Amino acid sequence: MAAIHSLFLISDPSPPVHLLSSDSFITLLPPGQHRIAVDTGLEEGHCGLIPISGTVNSMTTTGLTWNLDHHKLSFEHFIDTNNIIASGTKEVTVDTSGCVLWTISHRLSSYPISSSL
Repeated sequence: MAAIHSLFLISDPSPPVHLLSSDSFITLLPPGQHRIAVDTGLEEGHCGLIPISGTVNSMTTTGLTWNLDHHKLSFEHFIDTNNIIASGTKEVTVDTSGCVLWTISHRLSSYPISSSL
């Protein structure tokens, strides 16, 4: 939670800041329109949009199995934590009126990583 809090505190970083774990990728999407490439071959497909800073009055998406069309998101109303990238999708679009976390599962842990010290 501290890492997510840090993302929120630096919501307008340049370059963008992302969180990467062994099985997921998280980034903060500020209000506005966003295009997210989802055709790298590492995505597992499960994704979510979480209204971390309170109510998002309007959320519209394309490229998901269950797209949102001007949906209201809030912890009291609705959060989108169990969506899936639609088959054949190369790009997800998100148009949001408020800050949301974008999270997607990945296969990075299945790729061998070697390092020389």
